[in-house]
Amino acid sequence: MIPRSVQIALRRRIIQHKLKSVSHIWPIDPSAAKKPAGFHGWPNNKKFALILTHDVDTKQGHDKCRQLMDLEESLGFRSSFNFVPEKYPVSENLRKDMTQRGFEVGVHGLNHDGKLFNSKKVFKQRAQKINHYLKNWNATGFSSPSMHRNLNWMHHLNITHSTSTFDTDPFEPMPDGVKTIFPFFVTNGLSPRMDRAEGASSTLGTLGTSNFRHSVPPAAGASSTSPLDTGQEGTYNLRHFRHSESPQGFLELPYTLPQDHTIFILLKEQTINIWKQKLNWIAENGGMALLNTHPDYMAFNGKESSGTYPSDYYIEFLEYIKSKYCDNYENILASHIAKFSDINWPKESKNKNRKKIWIDLDNSPHVPFFKPIIRELENSGYSVLLTARDCQQTCEMADTHQLPYRRIGRHHGKNKVIKLFGLFFRAFQLAPIILKEKPIIALSHGSRAQIILSKLLGIPSVLIQDYEHARLLPFFKPKWEMGPDILPDSAFHINKKCILKYPGIKEDVYVPDFKPDPSILTDLKIRNGNLLVIVRPPAVEAHYHCQESEPLFEAVMERLLSRNDIQVVVLPRYEKQKNEIKHTYEELILQRKVILPEHVVDGLNLMWHSDVVISGGGTMNREAAALGVPVYSIFRGPIGTVDKTLQEQGRLVLLESIDDVHHKIHLKKREWNLLSFENPSATLASIVRHISTITNHQ
Repeated sequence: MIPRSVQIALRRRIIQHKLKSVSHIWPIDPSAAKKPAGFHGWPNNKKFALILTHDVDTKQGHDKCRQLMDLEESLGFRSSFNFVPEKYPVSENLRKDMTQRGFEVGVHGLNHDGKLFNSKKVFKQRAQKINHYLKNWNATGFSSPSMHRNLNWMHHLNITHSTSTFDTDPFEPMPDGVKTIFPFFVTNGLSPRMDRAEGASSTLGTLGTSNFRHSVPPAAGASSTSPLDTGQEGTYNLRHFRHSESPQGFLELPYTLPQDHTIFILLKEQTINIWKQKLNWIAENGGMALLNTHPDYMAFNGKESSGTYPSDYYIEFLEYIKSKYCDNYENILASHIAKFSDINWPKESKNKNRKKIWIDLDNSPHVPFFKPIIRELENSGYSVLLTARDCQQTCEMADTHQLPYRRIGRHHGKNKVIKLFGLFFRAFQLAPIILKEKPIIALSHGSRAQIILSKLLGIPSVLIQDYEHARLLPFFKPKWEMGPDILPDSAFHINKKCILKYPGIKEDVYVPDFKPDPSILTDLKIRNGNLLVIVRPPAVEAHYHCQESEPLFEAVMERLLSRNDIQVVVLPRYEKQKNEIKHTYEELILQRKVILPEHVVDGLNLMWHSDVVISGGGTMNREAAALGVPVYSIFRGPIGTVDKTLQEQGRLVLLESIDDVHHKIHLKKREWNLLSFENPSATLASIVRHISTITNHQ
C-alpha cells in the first residue's frame, strides 16, 4: 500500500542509520572466509569461482534481458536469469534463446508479492505451481524474492540449487546472514514419501557420477578467460542429480557480493568500489563470488531514470574481473556448481548441533587475547558468539583483527552511579541476542555485564582474570574463575574447587603470534635516529584508577619533550583524553614531536619498534615485557601479583614518584634481539583445554 518511492526513501534512511553499526560485518564479514572441510579448490585450479545471476522482478526487467545477455556475451561471461512466472508473461522464445546461447533459466518465486512464506500451508500450495514452472522450463534453480526464506520448507521444491541467502547483508528484510562465502548443502528433513508437486516424478532422484562437459561458443571479440567462454571443453568430475528431485536436499548458493539495488539505488553509490573491495577479499580467501543483479534497475544506452543506475557500472565491474584476475577465476553457471562431486559441501544442519560459547569483549586488551582462543575453539568444533562493548577502541581493534562481533552497549564514564547503572543497562541490552542464541557457557576477561546477565539467565560463566584487586558486584559472581598459576587462590572470588590455573601470563596467549612490520615507522613519520617512546596515559575512568598516576604522566611527558632526539607516540584511551592531549601539546603535535595516531594501530608492532614503553595500565606493560622492550609503569593503584613478579624478574620498572621519573627511566636506543618464546603454545593450550572441559560438563 506504500508507494514505491516512499518505500525507497524510508529504506535509505534506515540504511544510513545502520551503516556505522554494521561496519564490522558489511560488506565483509571476516568469519565468512572459513573454508568447508574437504574443499580442495575450484575447477582447473582457479583462485575463485564467479557466478552471475539476475533476478528479473518486473516486465521492464524482462524486456531488458536481451540487452543484458548481449553485454555479458560480448565480454565472455555467462549467467542465470530467474523469472517470476505469474507476475508478467515470460517469453518462451527468450528462454530458448538463453539456453541456446549458454545462459540458464531459473524461477524467482511465484508472484513476488511477499506472501510466499506466510505459512507452510501457503508455501506448499504455491510450491506445486513453482514445480510446474520448473519442469516446464527445464529449470533446476530457485531464488527467493526479497530473500524471504525457510530453507526447510524449500525441500518441497524440485530443485538442485537455490540462491535465497547471503553471507552478510544486514539491510535485507531477513538480515541474518549464513556467514560463509562457500556453497552449503541443505539436508532434506522430509520423509522419503515426501509431498510431490503435480506432474513431478514419483521416482526418487538417483545419484550418479560422470564427467560433465560443456561447450559454449566464444563471443565475438571476447578474450579467453576460462573454458566457459572459449569454445574449449572443460572436463570436471561431478556428482550430479538426475532429472528428478534429490532425496538428499539441495545446494544453497548464498550471494556474496552486495546487490546492485543496495549499492546504487539505496546507498546511491557512484562507483563500483564496494564490489571491487568485496571481490578482492573473496578472491584472497578462495571463495565463491556470487553477484545477483537486476536488469530492472539497469539503464542501457544512457537512458537513466529515477530508480535506475548506468549499466556501465556492471560493464566496468566485469572488465575489472577480466583485467585483474585474468585466468585466475572460473565463471560457472549456478546449476553446474551444484554438481561437483569432489567437494564435500558443509551441511547446513550440522552447525545447529555445535556447542556455542559466548565471549564478550569488554575492553580493548581483550581483542588480541581472545583472537587465538576463538580460533582454537572453532577448530575444535565449537561455535562462538562474540559481542563487544564500545569502549576504549575495543570495536575498532576488533575490526582491525577482523573479528565478527556484535556491538552492544558502550562505556558510561567515570561517575560511579552512572557506571553501575550502565552495567545493568548493558546486561539488559545483551539479553535479546543471548536468549536467541542460547550459548552453553559465557566467557570473558572481566565483563561484569556478562556475569550479571549469565547469573540472571542461569548460564554458567567463566571469568578469566590476572589482577586480584579488580572488584566484582555483590551477589554476581562467576561459576568458574581462571588465572595465571602465579596467583594465589586467595586472589579469586569463588570456591577453590572452581578455580583453574594456566602457566605463564595472559600475554603469552597471543604475543608469540606477533610478526614485526617496519612500515609502521613510515606510516607514523618516525625520523631515523630518533628515540621512539610509547606512552599510554592512565585509565582515568576506570574503577581502579589512582589520581597519583596523573602527575607521573605529566612528569614523564615533561622529561621526554625536553630532549630534541625523542619522538613520543601517545596512545589515549578515550576521545576526551585524546582531545585534552591535543590541546595541551598542540604545537608539538604540529612539529611531530608528539604523535597521536589517527586510527587504531597494532600495539605490539608499535612497541616492538620502540626504544622505551611507559604506560599507566597493566596490559601494555606486560606486552612490552613479553617482547623484551624496556618498560616503565606509572600505574599507582594496588600492584598485582603479575606486575610484582615481572618487577622481581627485572622485566618491569615501577615508577612510584616524580623523582623516579627523572632517575629510573633510561632513555637510550635499545638493543634488538630476535623474538623467542619458551613453549609458546602452553598458555593457549591450557586455557582452551580448561574451556573444553567445562563445556563437556554442561
